[in-house]
Amino acid sequence: MRARRSQAIPLFPLDEFRPRDASDPFLRVGRFEEGMQRMPHRFRAHRHEFFELIWLTRGTGEVQVDFQTYSVASHHLVVLAPGQVHAWSLSKDFSGVVLGFYRELFSLMVGATDFFLELPFFEHGRAVIQPQSARTAREIYRLFLRLQRESVSEARGAARMQCALVTELLTLAERELPEEKEQAGDDRLAKRFLKALGHGFKAREPLTVYAAQLGVSANHLGDAVKRSTGRPPGEWLRERVVLEAKRLLAHSDLTAAEIGYALGFSDAAYFGNAFRRATAQSPGAFREAFRKKLQNRWR
Repeated sequence: MRARRSQAIPLFPLDEFRPRDASDPFLRVGRFEEGMQRMPHRFRAHRHEFFELIWLTRGTGEVQVDFQTYSVASHHLVVLAPGQVHAWSLSKDFSGVVLGFYRELFSLMVGATDFFLELPFFEHGRAVIQPQSARTAREIYRLFLRLQRESVSEARGAARMQCALVTELLTLAERELPEEKEQAGDDRLAKRFLKALGHGFKAREPLTVYAAQLGVSANHLGDAVKRSTGRPPGEWLRERVVLEAKRLLAHSDLTAAEIGYALGFSDAAYFGNAFRRATAQSPGAFREAFRKKLQNRWR
């Protein structure tokens, strides 16, 4: 299936995965190497509409996720959230399993609406997880294989089983990260807001949309975020706009004016000034520096 280019960076839906006769429209599992060979454009910068987990069983290389580069090797788990721009550089012998799923998969779970907002990954700086024991590595791989079988199963309750297996897989991955300290109410709400901002960002959505998603008023959310982070939500929203601008400057051929318009700016000068204040670079200078740095690496 062709990428959706409405945002100028290739954006792929879950239907790009095979098999297409999966029992649940919200989940697909397949061989990573087969998908990459069938769709070599996935080596270049792109993003997905869905959550993606990749378990490497062989090979080495790097994955670039939103301007951060991570080394990867066998028995590494790569976790990607919807909208994150990423590109791959892998050795010829790479192999693995890839899982893609939409958030709606968890509509079957009672009380699961905030599930992803509580997880300590799917966020900046935590795209790769390396299990600390061989036993955990085997268990993660086993769960991928079970999900692969269930994704094409016609057995009763297959969708519920998929949901349970994904939950187990994410929980195992969570346990491999350093344990976080218990957080106060404001800190928990602020963290959930930042996760929501990362997973479902839309340029023109006001703070009230995020407050409604989190089940609080906009005033309460604003106060909690300011107390917890020292910065009002508006600053975080503007920072998220800058990240999206960087993505489009780096990975699309849209002009600065077109990018500014797409992100809600009234004119190119307004966008250019805002970007320069945030990054100390003009949009054109950022694009040129990024492409010069990576022109031979991420083709």
